[in-house]
Amino acid sequence: AGDFKKPIVRWVPGQGWIGDAEGVKKLVAKRGQQTIVLTNTYFDVMGLGNYEEALLAIVKNGWAPKMLLQAPPTYKKIDGIFYINRPIFLEDLKDELTKLPKSMVSEVRYLPELAVPACVLKLKNPKWTYQFFRNGTVLFTGIKDPSEREEPRKLFKEFFTKYDLIPLLAF
Repeated sequence: AGDFKKPIVRWVPGQGWIGDAEGVKKLVAKRGQQTIVLTNTYFDVMGLGNYEEALLAIVKNGWAPKMLLQAPPTYKKIDGIFYINRPIFLEDLKDELTKLPKSMVSEVRYLPELAVPACVLKLKNPKWTYQFFRNGTVLFTGIKDPSEREEPRKLFKEFFTKYDLIPLLAF
């Protein structure tokens, strides 16, 4: 294990890869706010921005064949964000979220020890996770299709209509 040397390579347009690429099985490239992971069997595009621009860059640089541009994408996980435009009392929100049906909730936690304290709600069905922050920011993970991107926001609203949580106790 002590003999491991991290390979250093660089892509130069017109020249290709330069540097010591021997033994490289995976390559991670940064492109703006996106990270592209390339192997000989797959690639992943992660981060913010238009994945199609990343695909075009991959093809233009000769890292993948042009037919890649015609292939439909496979989504592994889509993360998102929305804002409720008011401060959140995280401990109180945790107490309210525990009132959701047990069949729906996997876990509710208040994490005050984090650098940025959060309340985390993990759902069983749908299998999503919400992270709530004091400043009113809400992150969500777990959707699998871009057509679902508004669903976590809609479900959050239902917490206070359909499931009778009391917003005054949380905001």
